[in-house]
Amino acid sequence: VGIFVLGEWIAPVAEEAATQGRMRAMSSLIGRDMASGLWFRDEQAFVNVREARRATDLEGVRIYQFDNSYRLRMLEAARRAVYHGDGLWTLSNVEQTRFTPEGPRVASYDTIEWHTAVTPDLINVLVAVPEHMSVWALYKYTEHLAGNRQKTERYDIAMWKKIFYPFAALVMMALALPFGYLHARSGMVGVKVFLGIMLGIFFHVLNSLFAHVGLLQDWPPVTVAAVPSAAFFLAAIAMMWAVERR
Repeated sequence: VGIFVLGEWIAPVAEEAATQGRMRAMSSLIGRDMASGLWFRDEQAFVNVREARRATDLEGVRIYQFDNSYRLRMLEAARRAVYHGDGLWTLSNVEQTRFTPEGPRVASYDTIEWHTAVTPDLINVLVAVPEHMSVWALYKYTEHLAGNRQKTERYDIAMWKKIFYPFAALVMMALALPFGYLHARSGMVGVKVFLGIMLGIFFHVLNSLFAHVGLLQDWPPVTVAAVPSAAFFLAAIAMMWAVERR
């Protein structure tokens, strides 16, 4: 219960506070809790990002460029922006509007380059990381993605992993029990304790690896979240049975 409360209410709030503190320190974020998305300042330009599920792949990018007198001189609206390194992004499906004394001039481009100080490191702290979200937030976010016909598997798996996480803690305890019944006179206690520790680490690594494999293979999210814990729980029962037979 304590683990579930910590993961549902305390950790997400703390993560949110840490993110806001980091962004204030970087002094680059103008606003994040807006219906229009994220807002950044880049020298004499203001950048709006509608959605950033990955720090290197943005959707719905608008760039408002101003002159030295703070008059709007150009607006670029791109459907997508992909990062290539060294401050270089590629904007695709771009509608560019230049504001000149003679009037606005509109042009369309398939792709153009965008050099900016807005980097994935800056955006990464704002991307919705499933592991840092509560179960309720994950549920609402998957509903939002499904409503927009976008993939939800990663967030579904994270949601079910969080639901099964308290059970995973009990599995870890069950794995430790057989090693607790070992007697010092049986010899090689240090080796057995080391093997027990490695077994716990292997369970943790396998749990994460299974989630990635399930995401690649499109396995059911409930299965991906439950199978590692169930398998190790059965292994713990088998180990306990072997210890009791001795």
